[in-house]
Amino acid sequence: MQTEISIENDLDFLNDVGFSGIVMINCDGEIKFSKSYGYTDITQTQEIQIEDPFVIGSISKQITAALIIRDFEAGYLD
Repeated sequence: MQTEISIENDLDFLNDVGFSGIVMINCDGEIKFSKSYGYTDITQTQEIQIEDPFVIGSISKQITAALIIRDFEAGYLD
């Protein structure tokens, strides 16, 4: 596995593209890398912290859609 510094360097572009969130890499139940990027509220420029809670409702739609597409393509849905 890449070193933490190497992974961080690979993910530096996230700041450039305006990503706001947390990247976490977990391997065999052990967190290998975690870092926050962006802001909780861009009008206040408050940086995201690892401990900040996130409302997952806004991303659950994409996850649900991906699972529906997967099941449709596998023939589980008509």
